[in-house]
Amino acid sequence: RPPPPQVCSRWQAVLDHPHSRPALWPEVVVDFGHELITAVHTPIRWSDRRPSDDDFRDAFAATKLSAARVLAFVRARAPSVRALVLANSEGYWSDDGDFVNLATKHNFSLGHVGLLLESVRPTLASLVLSHCNDLFGGGAGALATLACLPALRVLRVEDVHCRLDAGALAELAALTGLEELALTAEEQMGAWAVGADALPPAWRALTRLRRLELRGHAALTALPDWLAELPALEHLDVAGCGAADVSAVSRCVGLRVLSLQSARLGDAVAVVEEEEGGGAASAAAVAAGAPAPA
Repeated sequence: RPPPPQVCSRWQAVLDHPHSRPALWPEVVVDFGHELITAVHTPIRWSDRRPSDDDFRDAFAATKLSAARVLAFVRARAPSVRALVLANSEGYWSDDGDFVNLATKHNFSLGHVGLLLESVRPTLASLVLSHCNDLFGGGAGALATLACLPALRVLRVEDVHCRLDAGALAELAALTGLEELALTAEEQMGAWAVGADALPPAWRALTRLRRLELRGHAALTALPDWLAELPALEHLDVAGCGAADVSAVSRCVGLRVLSLQSARLGDAVAVVEEEEGGGAASAAAVAAGAPAPA
């Protein structure tokens, strides 16, 4: 039996072979919290025993994630990457329920994100950003970075806790191949409403969009009439939004799923009743908790 170093080098050769990478790396996940914790547990002496709290605290304090190494890892696999996930760059919730801030634990910035996306630009079809407000809380400039991905079909920006104005969101209209777009905000933080306050008319260009998720946008008080101009739209989720005016939904005749949980509907159900028998009306009534028309 070969010694462990030989086994590792042979496996590394298999993993790095050009024929292996397309099968092994269609998706790359960069979870900043996970990478840091894994690095802390790397020492051989901890491979078969759990470190003490003091050992872990000291090791975590001395560990940082290098943006250059992340870029090198993804670039080496770029021709195979079709889906990319960036998660927890701002921090993560520990098992004890405490938030662990990672602001000083890595040197990754929006500039590095631009370099990373450029390396996978020709082939990237799916991009998920979760708990990355430190990277994407910069408004129009930050979202413009995402608008330069011509092959993108799925974009999910999750757990937003900053304001997003319509001007910033308009940058995403350049992604005309999008089929799924999700911008989900965290629950309202005190008196501060997070997320979008309006949807940009430029999104009319997203004619292939089938699924639109806009959960938690407390400042979004109305849905625009031009939603009915998106011919492929089948799934609309505005749960937790401040949209009291959802009359535009009655004209979205292609809708199959409509979610309005915890939305401030006001008289929205009356709008549904006016459109009895319509596909959109049935979906709206079910989501609002009313019986669907027969």
